Amino acid sequence: MRSIGAFFLVLLAVATKPESRWKLFWRTPDIVVWIDSARIDSTRVDKMVGVWLRFDYAQPQALDDMVYAQSQIQVAIDCHAEKVRDLALRLYGSDGRPLGPESDKVPPGVFSFADHPFGHGTFKGICGWLRGPDRWRVIIGALGVEPN
Repeated sequence: MRSIGAFFLVLLAVATKPESRWKLFWRTPDIVVWIDSARIDSTRVDKMVGVWLRFDYAQPQALDDMVYAQSQIQVAIDCHAEKVRDLALRLYGSDGRPLGPESDKVPPGVFSFADHPFGHGTFKGICGWLRGPDRWRVIIGALGVEPN
C-alpha cells in the first residue's frame, strides 16, 4: 500500500511541475536566444515593458577581460515608439557560473531599435512575441532565423 501512495505522490509531483520560464525565442548555428516568460514587467512607470533575454553562444565570447558562454540582459522596450533601454547585463562562464555582479557595461540612455546593437529585427520580434505567439513567428521567420 505504501508503494501505491508513493507512486501517486510522484505522479502528482510530475503533473504539477511548473513550466520552464525560459522560452525559446530563436536559434541560429551561432546563437540560441531565450526570453524569460516569468519576468515580463508591464507595470513600469515609464510605460516600457521590461524583458529578460538569454543568449547561449556556440563559441565563447569576450568582453574586456571576461570570456563568457552565456549572457542575460534586461531591457525595457517601448514597442510603439520603437525605443529600448538596457537595464542590466549578466555574463556566465562555460560552467554556468556568473562572472561577477551585474555588469556596468550597460550603455546608458534610450536607443531606437535600429541603433541598438541587437538590431531592429530583434526588438520587432520581441514586440511581436509580447503581442502573441503566432505574430512573432511571422516576424522572426522573415528575418531568416529559425523561430521556436
